[in-house]
Amino acid sequence: MKEILKVKQDSDYCKKRWFSSSDVDLFVWLNKDNVLERFQLCYDKFMNEHAFIWSNTDGYRHYAVSDGEDNFGMTLKFSPIFIDKLNQQRVPKDKLIYMLKKHANLEKTLFKQILIKIKECPFNQCWYLYMIRASDNSLYTGITTDIDRRFAEHQSSANKGAKYFRGKTDLQLVFRYEFDTRSTASSYEAKVKKLNKVKKEMLVNGEIKILELMSKEA
Repeated sequence: MKEILKVKQDSDYCKKRWFSSSDVDLFVWLNKDNVLERFQLCYDKFMNEHAFIWSNTDGYRHYAVSDGEDNFGMTLKFSPIFIDKLNQQRVPKDKLIYMLKKHANLEKTLFKQILIKIKECPFNQCWYLYMIRASDNSLYTGITTDIDRRFAEHQSSANKGAKYFRGKTDLQLVFRYEFDTRSTASSYEAKVKKLNKVKKEMLVNGEIKILELMSKEA
């Protein structure tokens, strides 16, 4: 991440700093002793953006972010705003940690402070069911706490990915769905793996809804 040096300050008590990359914006507020008082991590920029916030006074919050495009028919674009407080019981903590480590050019002390706060978050970890299309057009189904990291591992030659992908190239992530718990994600994973190829393609194309799989035979 690159630090944006010209940042408008909004507090006499804390110094605000801004770090940015193609997929992440990180805002931090440090007190006069250089101790973290608040941070705001905006992720999935340009694709269903979210904001994960911690402050010393208000604790943890998690929001969806409007990009300002939904302007009710007006020609002007609004500034991005927080539009909805998401389910406070789950946060993609593993994904946030992975993104930070990917951009670990922050000062070590600052990086460590943010990392500790994410790990200490009391909200449940999200679990994702995903499907990947391989070069032979086959579909692989799995679950993970961090799709970006797991997909990168499947693409890597470092033996961290599934053996299924050895010798297969041009992987495409074609389906994902978020669940509250690992047990729920695992249940749906087992159901999807039992589907034939035609039904899996229908799921990928949205012709079958994932939540219907537990209520009836797809």
